[in-house]
Amino acid sequence: MFWKQIALATKNLGRNRRRNLATASAVILGYAGLVLLSGFVTRIEKFFRATSVYINHVGTLSVYKPDALEKHLLQPKKYVLTPDEQKSIRSIVAREFPEAEAVSSTLEGFTLIGNGCRTWPVRVLGIEPETEKWALSHPAVRSYSSEIIDARKGTGLWQHSDTTPIAVTAKVARNLGKTKIRSLSDQTQTGAASQPQSQDCAGAESERRIAQDTNVQLAARTFNNDFSAADAEIVGHYSSGLELLEESAAVVPLAALQKLYETDGVTNVIIHLPWGQPPENAAAKLRQALVKEGLSFNVHHYRELSVNPFYAGFMSLIYVMSVFFLTLAVSVVTLTVSDSMTMSVIERSQEMGTLRALGFRQKDITRMFAIEGLLLALLCLPAGFLIAYLTRALVNANDILFEVPGVSTRLKMTLMIDPVHCLVAGSLLLFVSTLSGWLTSYRNSRLKIVSLLNTHVS
Repeated sequence: MFWKQIALATKNLGRNRRRNLATASAVILGYAGLVLLSGFVTRIEKFFRATSVYINHVGTLSVYKPDALEKHLLQPKKYVLTPDEQKSIRSIVAREFPEAEAVSSTLEGFTLIGNGCRTWPVRVLGIEPETEKWALSHPAVRSYSSEIIDARKGTGLWQHSDTTPIAVTAKVARNLGKTKIRSLSDQTQTGAASQPQSQDCAGAESERRIAQDTNVQLAARTFNNDFSAADAEIVGHYSSGLELLEESAAVVPLAALQKLYETDGVTNVIIHLPWGQPPENAAAKLRQALVKEGLSFNVHHYRELSVNPFYAGFMSLIYVMSVFFLTLAVSVVTLTVSDSMTMSVIERSQEMGTLRALGFRQKDITRMFAIEGLLLALLCLPAGFLIAYLTRALVNANDILFEVPGVSTRLKMTLMIDPVHCLVAGSLLLFVSTLSGWLTSYRNSRLKIVSLLNTHVS
């Protein structure tokens, strides 16, 4: 009986070809649209993830002292991790996560950066230069955040051992009037030549001297509330990827910032796990391991709003919009399939009565219509995927740039088709189409055989 139902359903799809073609078009275009939408969302998510985890050193996981995430900038001395605490955390991470790609430490704070005539406040991040080198060459960064890498100028912090290097954003450099970047070929400046000299800060000549000098001065309050200052050389312009941070961001080697603040502590320890590893489970695992060792530290992951507000907030907006368009597309497909099936049921009432008279049960009738809906969707999904694939290839080949609110640079329009998303969207449309066939035939299939045979359709 089941195979007979499939045979009848397949034969019935050939009826009313014009109506079925219109219905198939809705399913095909609906599926193609869902695949392309998921491709856009996937591209945006991977860009923000690679940018935050590697370029901005959020890490997959990060370990802080309790309340340090909210208060470390106000009371840095109280909330830094000491060398012994760092050692304990690294030991546990090495034991619990042998697959970890990298483990490093960062120190964060505020400082003034000056050019000898004026100063500018910046939020400075102290990082380990070798970790910076590794992160910028990570395959995920090269694949998903290449626009941020392309926006960088100059050299890396790890390439300078004869001076204190600093990388600032282009806007910070502009606000300081600094246009020159120290290159590897520049001679190491020592003695009086490297010290900022008193100069007239008015006039074009002063602006020219400042622009052609890579030296800047860092001034900050130490963790012991003393004044501290240091010279540094601008070795590069970088971008955090976030427009909000472009006016006041800088990165320096961790050791240099520790010296400026007169501390051997760090703000946090960050752990880089393999790209596809879920952070929630890893964070819970690390928390349990720390508690077992009697250590009271907070563990966060990059999807948390408190740690990575731009990623979490923007992706929440993207997901809400995606659900809206998903609902809209599924609703259109559902209404189209339901309308087609309803007309088919009305026109085939006498056929349903004949089948009932020949021994078909009510559930056999509804199953046949459900199979029609299923077969229709199965025939349409490959065509929809082909349209989506060709559209993706066309868009990706044309180097289309677009702006994302809050992002400091334009992104290349790259659609990334995710097999899992394609499977989920296809399964959803299969379910909707099958359910529509079943629901539209259910009411009529319950009528008496005489009523079905006497039905007249003009």
